[in-house]
Amino acid sequence: MEPLNFTHHPDGTMMVFAPFPAQDLPPVGLSDISRAWDMASKAAELGIELGKNYPDGVVFHDKSGAPVQIKFDDFDAHCWATAIHRSFNLATIKGLSVCFRMLALYQLMAESPWARPFFRFDRKNQLRIDKGLMAAAAAAPLNIDGLFDSNDIRRETGTPDSIPSH
Repeated sequence: MEPLNFTHHPDGTMMVFAPFPAQDLPPVGLSDISRAWDMASKAAELGIELGKNYPDGVVFHDKSGAPVQIKFDDFDAHCWATAIHRSFNLATIKGLSVCFRMLALYQLMAESPWARPFFRFDRKNQLRIDKGLMAAAAAAPLNIDGLFDSNDIRRETGTPDSIPSH
């Protein structure tokens, strides 16, 4: 893969330029994704300072070379990406892979009712995530938008498909 760099867009945003598709981001280690989750959660809790020297998103390129722009539009995504950038550097393939796996995991947890048994809040109101779900997020492929196919994660965690109602 070609090296990554930052580029400033005319709209004033700073983007990571990735001359490959999001699907080409490699798996990461379980310890990396666990560490990133902890750091990003703490950053969100403490209100990390967002500066203009932090990426606002990524421009990937699909298999044909066409750009696919993904912005960290909402505050939470930008906060998490900033925290991950500070520790893993989004200008590296590993940093970018960790970041998108974290954001994809967050979205999966928010939108997939079947995943709810894999996370809970402890007595200190800290979110605890099952290691099986974290391991699946570290290894599962990403799609063109940098998200997971929910079915891939279900298979990795051994979660059965829901029984259709009659």
